[in-house]
Amino acid sequence: MIISQHATRRAEERGISLHQIEQTLQKPEGITGARFRRKAAFKRETCMVVVVVEEQKVK
Repeated sequence: MIISQHATRRAEERGISLHQIEQTLQKPEGITGARFRRKAAFKRETCMVVVVVEEQKVK
């Protein structure tokens, strides 16, 4: 799993930890489609955590 600098910065701004991101990806309450062929995993904790995922092939 690679978390972009943009995603890291936005998570910090929102007070979302790496652990919350990992938990959302490992055991989401649901997954829905997002723009640009991405997927959004979500989970409710003390707040709603939504993680947008873009799959890429490993080179």
